[in-house]
Formats: sequence, structure tokens, C-alpha cells
Amino acid sequence: MLGAKMKQLKSYITENHRVKYSNADNNNMLKPMEAARWFQDIFLRQDEVLGIERTSDFTWILLNYDMNIYKYGKIGDKVKIETYPYSFNRFYGNRMFFLKDENDNVMIEAKTRWLLVEKDTLKIKKVTKEIAEVYDLHEIEKGKGFEVDNIEDKVFIDVEKKPLQIRRSDLDINNHVNNTLYFSYFYDYIDKEILDKYIPYKIQLTYKKQITIDDEPYVYTKDIVEDEQYYTNVKICNDKNEIYTLIKILWKKKDEC
Repeated sequence: MLGAKMKQLKSYITENHRVKYSNADNNNMLKPMEAARWFQDIFLRQDEVLGIERTSDFTWILLNYDMNIYKYGKIGDKVKIETYPYSFNRFYGNRMFFLKDENDNVMIEAKTRWLLVEKDTLKIKKVTKEIAEVYDLHEIEKGKGFEVDNIEDKVFIDVEKKPLQIRRSDLDINNHVNNTLYFSYFYDYIDKEILDKYIPYKIQLTYKKQITIDDEPYVYTKDIVEDEQYYTNVKICNDKNEIYTLIKILWKKKDEC
């Protein structure tokens, strides 16, 4: 019911794509990063549809990502991307993204939380009813909309840190690492034995601090088995333990797909 209602919003946007060779990994499965890129692009295109000027005095900063992968696309698959905002909560905006197959079955869905800030100063800005109405929503709700799992720093005690090499090609128009790249960074720090047997079915990200070309980030990973569920916690931070990003990946066996 909620999805049907949201499709009536003027802020409901959809695009069609085909999974190309460059979108798939070595197992002919759509890379989560590629889905995140499509989600990012359609989010930015929404401004054009709604007539929001890029020169406006506010912008949205991505805080949290909760991506659920039900089925991986393969090369040649025709897919549809959908997005809409579903609530505003004081300083926050909450948005859904979907990747669907030709029969409208959901393959990937993602909840995201965004913080409204002034573009020049990055000072937190309150979401007013006037701003909400631009997106065809008319109420400001309480709370933050949704939560991602908390990752306590103590889980990384005695974990060896590994350097993360930032390339200039990783930077976007804002001169920091593009948010979608974090969906690929962690793969380089996961044990080969895991990647041979498992694939992610849920990826949660919490963005804390932007990474620039002058930063020297490190990666910590911790594999955990709890109640027969296998998952990996990832921390990307600097030498002072100032956290850039926290990531939690839940795995399932490839033969269960």
C-alpha cells in the first residue's frame, strides 16, 4: 500500500537500465556498487524533475545506507530503478530505492537517511514544511526514520589495520571519495575463502566523515558468527581513530541463491 501511494508522488522517479558487462563481477552477478551508482544518479536526476536548482542554498548529505539484496542481476538483464522520499524527520530525509526486474519483482531495495545542511557552511538545517512540500510530502515526523545496526569500536581490538589507497579517480565533483565506492572498497579486505563461498545479502553503511585525497585511511575488518549468521564488520578510519565509514555485511552461501 505504501509503495502504491508513493508512486502517486511527483517525486517518484523511475529509470530503465540493462545490466552490462562492466556492471557484473567475475561470477556474472551485478556488483552492489553498480546498483548504488544507479541509485545515486536517479537521486540527482530528481532535482531536475522537481525543478530544484543546483544553486539553491541547501543540500543533502548521505548518512546511512541499508541495502537488501534479494536477487543478483546478470549481464543482459533488463532492470528498473525507482526512488521516492517517504518521510522527513526534523533535520533528516528518508528515501527508498528499488531495483526491479522486468516483471516488477524487487531484486534490491535500499533505505537511506540524509541530513539537510547549508551548502556553503554545511551547517545543519531544519526541514521545513515548505521544503517537504517540494517533494510532495506534507508532514514532518518525529525520530530519524530508521536505524542501522550499531558497531561498537571494541570489536576491532587486536585487529590488524591495513592501508586504504585513495586514487584521484575515486574523487567526485565535491573532491571527496564518492559514496558509492564504499560498496566496493571492502571486497579487497575480505578473506578469499569467504568470497569463494559467500555473497552479501545485506549491506549497511554509516558515513561519518568524508575522505579526501590528502587523507591516509586504514581499514579494519572483523568476521563474526552469531546465531548461525555470518557477517563482517568494517571500520575505515585514520590514525587518530577518527571514523570515516562503518560497514556491516551479512553473508549467505552462494549455493543458496
